[in-house]
Amino acid sequence: MQSSNFSEETFLQPEEYPAWHPAAQGIAQDLPHENGVDAATSAPATPYTGKNLPNEPNGQQQRPASNESVSGTNRYTKRRNPNHKKGFRRPPAKYAATSPFAPAIGAASAGEPDVQQKRPRSTPLFREGSALNEPVSDEAMLLQGVTPLPEPGQGRRRAKEPESEFSRAKNVVLNQLAASPKSRSMLYKKLVEKEISEPVIEDVLARCEAVGLVNDAEFADVYVRTRMNVKKLSRSAIRRELKQKGVEGETAEIALEQRTDDDERNDAHELVRKKLRPSMDLADRQEKDKIMRRLVAMLARKGYPSGLAFSVVKQEIETYIEENGIENSSSGSYYE
Repeated sequence: MQSSNFSEETFLQPEEYPAWHPAAQGIAQDLPHENGVDAATSAPATPYTGKNLPNEPNGQQQRPASNESVSGTNRYTKRRNPNHKKGFRRPPAKYAATSPFAPAIGAASAGEPDVQQKRPRSTPLFREGSALNEPVSDEAMLLQGVTPLPEPGQGRRRAKEPESEFSRAKNVVLNQLAASPKSRSMLYKKLVEKEISEPVIEDVLARCEAVGLVNDAEFADVYVRTRMNVKKLSRSAIRRELKQKGVEGETAEIALEQRTDDDERNDAHELVRKKLRPSMDLADRQEKDKIMRRLVAMLARKGYPSGLAFSVVKQEIETYIEENGIENSSSGSYYE
């Protein structure tokens, strides 16, 4: 491919270029030589010596970014259009004066200079003669499904009306019954702690008893069944707890009829049987007496009579010794 020869006369003078051309702004061009080689490449290259150059840190030449032109503007920079504004946009001037929202957007009405001024609050929001300035009654707003605005000085939310004493007492009773069953005496004490007056307490509890929310008989029946199945308590222990809950007399005795003597004895055997462990040294007399005292005390805490507790513990220990082949060392024991 034969290279063409160029000379400086071939190019135009700076004043002959258009105003937008870099040559017209005084920026020099790299003209090719006669042999077709650019002037930028014709300069002798600096040999690499492995040392930092005097004006270049870390031996790296500071070059302008490739995406920046000579004028210093980034070609990837997105120019912002000043006509595009965020938020509410003003309508054109020819439509602003005739818009019903002219005062709201700050546009001048017909015959007024287009100067944005702050209007006093007494001035209507919309232009004069607009139907939007007419007041709307609260009844009309409610019919349209719109909540009326609060009166000036009251805020967006009206003050909450104080709760009556009866409503407060009713809420206390319902919350207590939702957590767990309660007797009438327990609810009475709770209402007294909440500083509810005596007439209101009697009225609320009477209403709850009338609808079946408060029933001492049902409460006692459920309580006895729960304590004998879960905790294996005796009748005397359950009777004592019912009295603390405010249920006693005939109501408590009727509920305790479901707890029989056979049930108590069977539960006592089961409690002692669960406490016996292979690690216990029942061959030693002193250790055996200590274990027997602990088991009898455990049954006594659950309300079992002492005679029943002694007989149950002795029978279970003897059965355990026979089943496991332990030497019986009962001689000399005060339980004999």
